[in-house]
Amino acid sequence: MAGTTEPAETTPLVPQEEILPPPAPALSLFARLRSFFSNWSLYLRTFLRHYTIGPPHRQWPFQLHLTLNTIRSYMPRTKPAVPPTISQLITQVQGQRANEPNMALKIEDMDPRVQVTEWEVTREDYARMGIWKGPRELDGLLNWEGKLKGEWHTLKNVFGERVHPIERVKNGPVVLYIHGGAYWTLSPATHRNLTQRIAIDCNASVLSIAYRLAPEHPFPHGLQDSLIAYTYLTKTLQISPSRIIFMGDSAGAGLAMSTMVYLAQHGQSVGLQMPAGAALWSPWLDITCTSGPSCYAYNGDYLIPGCLDDPARAYAGVVDQKYPLLSTLYADLKGLPPILAQTGSIDLLHSDSVVLHEKLAKLAQPHTVQVYSAMPHTWVGWEYLPEAQRAWKELKIWVEALFAGQVKNEGLVVIGE
Repeated sequence: MAGTTEPAETTPLVPQEEILPPPAPALSLFARLRSFFSNWSLYLRTFLRHYTIGPPHRQWPFQLHLTLNTIRSYMPRTKPAVPPTISQLITQVQGQRANEPNMALKIEDMDPRVQVTEWEVTREDYARMGIWKGPRELDGLLNWEGKLKGEWHTLKNVFGERVHPIERVKNGPVVLYIHGGAYWTLSPATHRNLTQRIAIDCNASVLSIAYRLAPEHPFPHGLQDSLIAYTYLTKTLQISPSRIIFMGDSAGAGLAMSTMVYLAQHGQSVGLQMPAGAALWSPWLDITCTSGPSCYAYNGDYLIPGCLDDPARAYAGVVDQKYPLLSTLYADLKGLPPILAQTGSIDLLHSDSVVLHEKLAKLAQPHTVQVYSAMPHTWVGWEYLPEAQRAWKELKIWVEALFAGQVKNEGLVVIGE
């Protein structure tokens, strides 16, 4: 896919009207009972299929087979004839967000070696620092109100005592983590299982940010927030960019890429350097979902073709979905730091990583794109999988090599059958 230039910086874009419907109602008793029996039926069907006909991919354990079927059962099977309005999408996504507390790893259940510290900054403080000198046509879409919040996940000392994050970040790797969730759901709390392990495996201090989500906050609000967080690390805390890694999964990985493309284009004018590198899990790099075959052909992933259409429309807002800072596969990728991308061969977004490899290879940019056989979208979160353990091991090796100045340019690597 050839890179394209950004739209001319002459036509200002007008933000959508913000519509906030009431929260979705709670489930009735009948609905809960129906859900209970439906879950048992799904378990039985998956069990019979797995141990008679076999799973869709022979290396899948039953637990993965059941997990994917369960996730898929919550997804709509047909698309409405008329696309939902923004108001309807907000109502829909509020219903999804209502279940997020049940998905979050409780702080008391986290690894005792890791401490969690709440974090927040005021956006207007960073607006005054002039961190946005980007495309002028986006100026009318910016919003600097409120606070950006998040969580520090840092290691305790050798005695198991808490250490303030400001002290901890004086040494070692620092990770800016951007969570996935199709740009409209999830939070740092739902990704604690990932960020606590990053802290442990990479001996890193991890700042996981709660960037603003669509549909209420479309592009470029998420990009603003990631820039604020990076500016906080590099200017407020004076951490050298050479010690910082961007990490993220799915949409969060896409936002990490958008942030690096912004830095490549405008970093010099705002006094921000590129981080040391970026590690991306199942990155969503083209929100049009047209990067290649995996976007169209269903191959067993819990994400199915077309399921990201509404989140993409909600996140883009009034901006063209092929805008280079939205879908970075359309951007000029020169000047990016070393990148590790890990994707599954049946991931709906697998083609995004393949095209990323092709573009970086043409530019001779250092990168490694690992494709794990028969693995679905963001499988690294299911640590019972040998393939997940392999991915974590590869991440640790890559981070160590990055900071030792020995990172390899391996290109596209297939792992497994």
